Amino acid sequence: MSRLAASNGTVTLAIVTAILVWGGNNVGMKVLVRDWPLLFTGSTRFLFAGAFLVLVLRLLPKLAGPTGTALTPLQRRHLWIRGGIPLAGYCVLTHWCLVYIPASHFSLCLAASPAWALLWEDRFRFRRDSAAHYLGIMLTLVGVVVLIWPSLLGTRGEWFGELLAVASGIVWVIYNQGCRVLSQDGLSGIQTAGSTMWRAGAIVAAPAIFELIRVGLFPVTATNLGIQAYCIIGGGTAYMLWNWALSHWPVSRVSLVGNLNPISTMVAAWLLIGEKLSANFFLSLALILGGVFIGQFSKARAKVLRAGPEA
Repeated sequence: MSRLAASNGTVTLAIVTAILVWGGNNVGMKVLVRDWPLLFTGSTRFLFAGAFLVLVLRLLPKLAGPTGTALTPLQRRHLWIRGGIPLAGYCVLTHWCLVYIPASHFSLCLAASPAWALLWEDRFRFRRDSAAHYLGIMLTLVGVVVLIWPSLLGTRGEWFGELLAVASGIVWVIYNQGCRVLSQDGLSGIQTAGSTMWRAGAIVAAPAIFELIRVGLFPVTATNLGIQAYCIIGGGTAYMLWNWALSHWPVSRVSLVGNLNPISTMVAAWLLIGEKLSANFFLSLALILGGVFIGQFSKARAKVLRAGPEA
């Protein structure tokens, strides 16, 4: 589908589908890191998911962007620097934090990413008509503090995991901004997703090998293999849909719809592994989502006011 033919409804549907798949994916990662080495889990997941998407692109070359399947040296370099490196960091942070915290907490920290994206896109230009915009960002920050505060009073692992989750949300924005640039270079969503995923997996592979040597044997069951297969195929497809949406909408707008992530993860965690939620979680959810919506609405309204009435 061309970019001009994509309606807002189609883009929204793509993002929502990705979020629903990621809900189960987040719970699956939480289950896997209990038994498997975290770097091995992340590296193999991204390597095979990237390879899966590259294979799909080979079979269906029409899914490539305007430049076709042949990549220029500049595009390859951008895929490593703008995509592979930040996605590798995100891979390590997400799997690491899930060792210590519930999957729902991780997804809620990720829901704060539109606030970081708004700061990135506005470059801290404080204006009177943007007061509500920054109020929304402050509410988001308060929501993050409310979420991690009990962990700061708990064990080292708990607060360390929460901080890793916050860091993963920031790195996620950096990756999304890079993917948006890659789409402007003429790459399609499936090209960006597949190429950046296998590159991220390759970057993490070296430390993963050392981790395997240190850890030794670990349980490989049919259940864990099935979960990893879902994370590879489902997660890879979700990345493809997400990156396709980034080629049509700004990062902050895509991330706004992505705020369904904690809800889908919360439901999946409750149904699949019996994860319980505290009142603190729901208060944080309200603050973060409310802050993001206020920030987005105020930003859109400020643009309309600065544009003035139509001639």
